[in-house]
Amino acid sequence: MNLFPKNLIIYDIINELNLFKSESLNNLNNLLKENQFKPCGRTDKIKIGFIQPIEKTFIHSFSDNLMFRALKQTKSISYSAFKKQFSEKIKKSEERKQRSLNKKELKNLKEDLIIDLLPYTLPVDKFTNMFTFHSNKYLLIESANYNSAEEYTNLLRKAIGSLPIQPIKSSYKKIETIMTEWVKTGDLPDCFSLGTSAVLKSQTDGALIQCKNQELTSDEVLKHIELNKMVTQLTINWKEKISFNIKNDFSLTRIKFSNELKETNNDIFCEDKISRFYADYSLITGEINSLLSDLNKYLIFNG
Repeated sequence: MNLFPKNLIIYDIINELNLFKSESLNNLNNLLKENQFKPCGRTDKIKIGFIQPIEKTFIHSFSDNLMFRALKQTKSISYSAFKKQFSEKIKKSEERKQRSLNKKELKNLKEDLIIDLLPYTLPVDKFTNMFTFHSNKYLLIESANYNSAEEYTNLLRKAIGSLPIQPIKSSYKKIETIMTEWVKTGDLPDCFSLGTSAVLKSQTDGALIQCKNQELTSDEVLKHIELNKMVTQLTINWKEKISFNIKNDFSLTRIKFSNELKETNNDIFCEDKISRFYADYSLITGEINSLLSDLNKYLIFNG
């Protein structure tokens, strides 16, 4: 199992949740179990639920940090196959009725065809990890955007009854202002360094400038800032361990862990999956907790 996340959506847990405390984990595990994943039936399009990250529990806990794992299974009917069969059914139905089908009839025909095809459509599985960090102060969802993350926060909220969270933001300055200052001055906190990609947005007409594989402190980029453009996305390197793209909604995408970091536990035999899981999870927990601390220190989450 690859535990190194490629994307993360970060939420602030507003009110302390007793269910996330160590003495309540058995109860929490039972609630997740009640919402465990069940495979798609013959006519189901989507199924989502919790699965066991490792061994026999639905929670993995380490140093007051928790991990949950969800599985989403979807059936997607081939558009070309559907279009062909739908056209054939329309033709046969209109020939039989000796007239064109109305909107309601077309809708019913479409729904019937979907039901007919779903049992023969192979499902696609997507695994998503959820984490709590900093002694349950933050909830992290392994998603690239808030829309997809919401599916999993809703699943967790359904399971435990209440989930008082909000997306993190800076209470110090707008994140665009901070990122623009970093690019303009090249002066970042010691733990961070500029990457080679950024997106700048005009404050007048909304035009976007995408910079890729480019020296971000170059005159070309700085000229855009002088013309009233703000940095809305920026790639950052953290301590030469993790690089990521941070957006103005605080989502972290294109996360890459250094090869040295990923190979830390290579001395554990591949066959020993449980030991490798524990080691990798401990490693990731430590590094992401440290990264969150530095992001909070210089961006000041939510206040």
